[in-house]
Amino acid sequence: MEKKQYSFFDPQNPMFLSVARWIVIITSGFALLIGIIALGNETPNSFALILGSVLYYFTGMIFVNMLFNIRDIRVNTQKTNELLEKQMHINKNEAE
Repeated sequence: MEKKQYSFFDPQNPMFLSVARWIVIITSGFALLIGIIALGNETPNSFALILGSVLYYFTGMIFVNMLFNIRDIRVNTQKTNELLEKQMHINKNEAE
């Protein structure tokens, strides 16, 4: 099987998934930091900002990890298919 070249914004590209993971970590950390600073200033919406950043982190990481798992399943399926084809070829040669 030939290897497919992915564009950067393709969700199956490992580099895109790594960048997406870091974007989720940095932006949720930034929102959490703003929420903590606002909590110190007794801003009324600071607690909601903290909860929102935590929710954003968990949902973002679930989504990115789901894309990682889809990619891993496809890669492992391709490897399994290649091994099965080799085994079928070996069995065919042994039967002759």
